[in-house]
Amino acid sequence: MKRTYRLTELGKLNSKEVTMFILIFISGPISLLIFRNIYRAIAFIVLIGAVISLIIKMRKNMRSRNYPIYYSILLYMLFLSFVDIFVITVINNSIIYIYGFILPFFSYLYISGIILFYLINIIFIFGLKSMFPEEGEIEKKDYIISFKKLSKYIDLDKQKLYFSLTLINALIYMLFVIFIMLLFIKHINFVQIGIIEKFSIWVKKQDYFTLFNGISLFSLLIAIYTLTIPAQRKIIKEAKVKYIERYKEYY
Repeated sequence: MKRTYRLTELGKLNSKEVTMFILIFISGPISLLIFRNIYRAIAFIVLIGAVISLIIKMRKNMRSRNYPIYYSILLYMLFLSFVDIFVITVINNSIIYIYGFILPFFSYLYISGIILFYLINIIFIFGLKSMFPEEGEIEKKDYIISFKKLSKYIDLDKQKLYFSLTLINALIYMLFVIFIMLLFIKHINFVQIGIIEKFSIWVKKQDYFTLFNGISLFSLLIAIYTLTIPAQRKIIKEAKVKYIERYKEYY
């Protein structure tokens, strides 16, 4: 089971990193419940420091190990959200307080979407390994080689294809996350929150923000990923083979 977990996106993090990230993610909303501003500000200073420590560790080790997809985005969004909340807590202005929560609110919805992706990935990998307990041993090592080094082994047409597929993946994912955000907004009530309340009223009037359409969009996302991600991996794999062949004395 541990070996199978290591094949998942979250499995690329060690237990300490996973535990720390979960605690940081949960502690953010909990810290908002602190009544006194001074204690709340201190709590978010601690959270900001914790996120910075994860960012520093990631940047230090990113060339020597793999990290989950979108992991860096999660950390930077948490950092910006906590800094935003710290600032509006210190300023303590009711108007700034209301509009200042827009960034953390949508950031947490976005982060929740990525975490949902990680959970689905875990279910997928465990289902896959229950059907195929073993895999071929064609490649026993997965060397981490930067795109900068691999670029000279990928012709221009394939570079264009890889970048286009990356943009498609990002676009469809953003559309799905935005749709989930709007679907969430449609089913909650915003009271006296100015522009958010007006936006919520507009969303509630739109008939296409439904759970059924959300499932359809998610199915489209999975279908596109099953085509684009293998194509990207094939391009990188071919470049790695050429690179390792060129420097085989070092591998």
